[in-house]
Amino acid sequence: MKLTFWLSLLLGATLSNAFAQETKPATASKPLSEQTFRERLGAGYFFFFDGPNLEDGRDLVTNRTGLTKNPINSYYIFQFKYKLTEKYFLDFQPGVQHWYTRVPRARFDRIRMGISGVLWKSGDWSLNGAANTDLPYTGYTASERTLVLSPGLFAGLSYRPTQSRWSLYVLVMPRVWFYQDRYAVEPEWLAGNRDPGEKFESIMQFTPTVNYAINDTWGLRSGLGLDFRKWVKDDWSTWRRWDTPLTAGVTYAHSTAFNVYAYFQSFPFDGRRPGLNREPFNGFRSDTSSFGMWLSGTVF
Repeated sequence: MKLTFWLSLLLGATLSNAFAQETKPATASKPLSEQTFRERLGAGYFFFFDGPNLEDGRDLVTNRTGLTKNPINSYYIFQFKYKLTEKYFLDFQPGVQHWYTRVPRARFDRIRMGISGVLWKSGDWSLNGAANTDLPYTGYTASERTLVLSPGLFAGLSYRPTQSRWSLYVLVMPRVWFYQDRYAVEPEWLAGNRDPGEKFESIMQFTPTVNYAINDTWGLRSGLGLDFRKWVKDDWSTWRRWDTPLTAGVTYAHSTAFNVYAYFQSFPFDGRRPGLNREPFNGFRSDTSSFGMWLSGTVF
């Protein structure tokens, strides 16, 4: 692999919790009114890595067809928090996309801002994360698509029964986009012969995973990506199911500063043919399978 690949992994492992799984807001020993500005601050990271496919170990396969391949890439979400109450934080999340091409390139993508913390809790169930929105015209994608607001959630629903090695974790990511020009897109979109009407207006995304703790450090995890999207050219009764990836891999929790989920990904439930003519079970194919990784942690 290129030097930039390993440098990027090192950066993802050592920079500050965009939202680590099961991460909870830090508590201070002194009352909030007595905490200094510095004591109210927090920082962390979440790093998504989409790695090579199993067919040739080079380009990343991102859909069921095995025909469209994107470069190996990573997405960094950095989180900066300011404690507002004992439970909630003002949450600031810039995002950066990085491609491992022949000439590596990176792009500042967007800034999200909102309120984070424990959004809901009942017994063994909890919903931790952020209710936020992309800020208008911040970053390349938001500017090119004339984004005004995008209210939604980036949260984790967790079920952890006491005295059990098994747990359930679901990334919950619904979002709605409001644009000044609903058909404005970036030049790369048009260069790919894509219809501007296919720009997303709303997404309902859920990533449920079943987890098994081998010990306090190592674990096993498997899950699905459930993704339903509405395009700007469609009415609100029309939602399109996106491809459904299946992931399976191992987890490693070194500390609150460094958590890893390394996994294998495939699309066994989606056929190779585009459109509505999907085969019910496509199997695990090397040209539609790849490796990936999540890194997350809290710095302070």
